Amino acid sequence: MKQSVTIGLVAACLFMPAAARGQGTSAASVAGVVRDPSGGVLPGVTVEASSPALIEKVRSAVTDGDGQYRILELRPGIYTVTFSLPGFSTLKREGVELAPNFTATINGVLTVGTLEETITVSGASPLVDTQNVTQQKAITNTVLDAVPTPKSMIGLATLMPAATQAPSTQDVGGSRGESSTRISVHGGRPDDAALMLDGMSFNRVAAPNGRGMNINPLAAEQILIDSGAGGSAEYTASAAVINIVPRDGGNQFKSTFFASGMNGSMQGTNLTSELQAQGMRTPGTMRAIYDLNLVIGGPIKQDTLWFMTSHRRWGRDEEVGNLFQDANTSLRTFGAPASIWRFTPDLNRPVRAREDQRADNIRLTW
Repeated sequence: MKQSVTIGLVAACLFMPAAARGQGTSAASVAGVVRDPSGGVLPGVTVEASSPALIEKVRSAVTDGDGQYRILELRPGIYTVTFSLPGFSTLKREGVELAPNFTATINGVLTVGTLEETITVSGASPLVDTQNVTQQKAITNTVLDAVPTPKSMIGLATLMPAATQAPSTQDVGGSRGESSTRISVHGGRPDDAALMLDGMSFNRVAAPNGRGMNINPLAAEQILIDSGAGGSAEYTASAAVINIVPRDGGNQFKSTFFASGMNGSMQGTNLTSELQAQGMRTPGTMRAIYDLNLVIGGPIKQDTLWFMTSHRRWGRDEEVGNLFQDANTSLRTFGAPASIWRFTPDLNRPVRAREDQRADNIRLTW
């Protein structure tokens, strides 16, 4: 049984400067230009981005001499962008949805007016990031809940355009587990793929497809997939990059529970007499697949310290077709006859491939 216990970079989140954290591949941003009705730029405008996704509620910036602004390090979520300048009407843009690693261009036009006047604009969020050239696909938690795929890295690959898997890892309902992940995008090398947690690579140190930690998709706010074509220069990978953006807690307690499973009685067989005549004694049989998952989040202190903890246990138990254990293993002693040293299949003991994994994670936001 594998077990993974992750404490979500607590020290880094608490002590690393905000500017350094802004380099992560999960952060979103808002940028644009503020002008007056004549087209002239307006320096000194205070621009605020507010959202329940931010533990501090609001982040702000001031336009420079060219009327430009940029607000970095924003968590994915729904935002309200407010423009204010003394002597001008306040402009408020509501319902701006930010995805990970997405820069939304929000421009503003301020008219001369009283301090009490506020103009509110509600409209569709920007769909095209005109400031980045990466080709990415964001899989939201809503999609992960709705699409009937196994909650595994191989299962996520089925949602990725242009992605293929090695024939030995074709998955049905979690039947392949997570012992190996081989993903190729646009014909690229599977060994060049990278897995990341909030921008931190966790599978490219020991071996390209080896992992010392198991991810939990249910604990992800979104999963960002970079196809490798036109990818970011900050990746040391030329193939697919999968970045898991973990959930934060919040000012309200929330929980999610997910369970799935099957046993051998739910599986048919295609073992025919023709196959038996060729020496196929038993078919491959999936005895069990299971996945139990619980996520809980909420405040430790309102607007100051949040927590999110997830606990998952999942695995599989498979009988490998036409492969048996050796009946003579226990009889092999010094002086035993030569026949004992020959492999003799024990038809009552098929070889079983088992995988039982656990992941327990906690994430603190301060």
